[in-house]
Amino acid sequence: MNKMRTILLTLLACLLLFTACGKEAAEATTASPDGTTDPTAQTSDVGSDTTAATEETEPAETGPAAPEIAAIDGGQSEFRILGRKSGPDEYYLPFAEFKVDTQIGDVMNDAVYERNLFLEEKYNIKIVADEDTTANVKKAVQTNILANDATYDIYMPTTEHAFGLALEGNFFEIDNIKYVDIEKPWWMGDTMANLSILNDNYFLLGDIAFSNFIASSSVTFNQVLATEYNLPNMYQLVRDGKWTIEKMHEICLQITRDLDGDGDMDNDDLWGASISNFVWQPIYFGSGVNLIEKDASDTPYLVWDSEKNMAVIDRMTAFLNDGNAVLVSQQHSDWKVDNRRNFMESRSLFRVEQLYGLQQIREAEFEYGILPAPKYDEEQEFYYSYVHPKQSQAICIPITNARMDLTGAILEDAAYQSYLRIRPAYYDVTLQGKLARNEDTVEMLNIMLSHLNPDLSVAMVGAGLTIDTDMRSIYSNDLDQYTSVIKASAKVNATLLEKAVAKISGLKK
Repeated sequence: MNKMRTILLTLLACLLLFTACGKEAAEATTASPDGTTDPTAQTSDVGSDTTAATEETEPAETGPAAPEIAAIDGGQSEFRILGRKSGPDEYYLPFAEFKVDTQIGDVMNDAVYERNLFLEEKYNIKIVADEDTTANVKKAVQTNILANDATYDIYMPTTEHAFGLALEGNFFEIDNIKYVDIEKPWWMGDTMANLSILNDNYFLLGDIAFSNFIASSSVTFNQVLATEYNLPNMYQLVRDGKWTIEKMHEICLQITRDLDGDGDMDNDDLWGASISNFVWQPIYFGSGVNLIEKDASDTPYLVWDSEKNMAVIDRMTAFLNDGNAVLVSQQHSDWKVDNRRNFMESRSLFRVEQLYGLQQIREAEFEYGILPAPKYDEEQEFYYSYVHPKQSQAICIPITNARMDLTGAILEDAAYQSYLRIRPAYYDVTLQGKLARNEDTVEMLNIMLSHLNPDLSVAMVGAGLTIDTDMRSIYSNDLDQYTSVIKASAKVNATLLEKAVAKISGLKK
């Protein structure tokens, strides 16, 4: 590791102590006047003369104290976990979250190994992690619990599947889990609060499941094209709070070119962005709004067609359906559009994808950079990152688990150890490759992960809601008149949401 990366990772280790998701992040980071998070800011108790970039301080010395949990003897038993398949061939989850057998010199693998070893030694257990396809993990939960099969102590389905499985009564509510403290920065407390219903959560999200980081939204840009076409400094736009939907639209219009001079824009020309219809999610939720809100009793209700939401959708649609700036792959199926290839071959400036998409472009022959999703406008306080519920994993304790105290203790320690070891390791992995400037990348990653904005509307696809499919149709079909589509679908989905709330209410009895 070169000197610059060492300095950056030292800075990162300090930053993570004060900007992790949850309440401590909000209290410890400093927002600049434009609303962006200043990753170099220090909290007052650190001291104004302390410079993070030059201090060689270990996280354990400056950050929140480790959980004070006495070891519970697991009696040399197996602690079994079932989650999704991982590995270099798994686009959405290239790194194992638990299934690691030995150290191999890989930063992510070894961070997971060291965390697992700590847990095994403290609790006198053997961690056994199984992996299967997304669909099979869901099926295993349903089949095993119905049969009262206690093979697994925890399951890690996707967040989307976790909702549907919870409504079936398969999991313990997290308030029943001793030792777990979701107010700590190694848990995504604010995110879980956003996803709760009637003040109940039936799954955990935190640094254990770092797929939640990888599944966070990002915008990748071609640094060479940006320089060649004299585009603004993208990083400075973010810092100045000027990185908005309209600014991204403007830049896409500026760079789109008929490269072959045939008078028609097609897949062989240069586009501002080459995207999939899924992109409505990171762009919409990056605007800091939600399609579902909740009342004082934490009862969710649909606000899809509210005045504010429609204003966001109008602006987003003007951008995404602009055929002079953006290529939407579903609108041109006969072209056989490959958004990744278009970016890799420098035929699109922007690629909008979750962070896991960085694994797909490591072989690019040019420098590229990453940005958060754009704001709705310059008045928006923060940049928000959407977490994809189909690709992030939740931590669920099945009702067949008969050793809840041991499970809770292991989970809390696992989350803390992941906070110290795995998140910095992920940054290290991300800093490798063709990223344009490491110091800018650290700053952008910090901004992206400081304000996560999940929403029940997409996460509850597993509970039957159809909002995601209906929103995608606007961009698949290049719809200009979509208000009636949204209003009609809103009625159906409001009823589905009410039924889901009734099921949660029934579980509380």
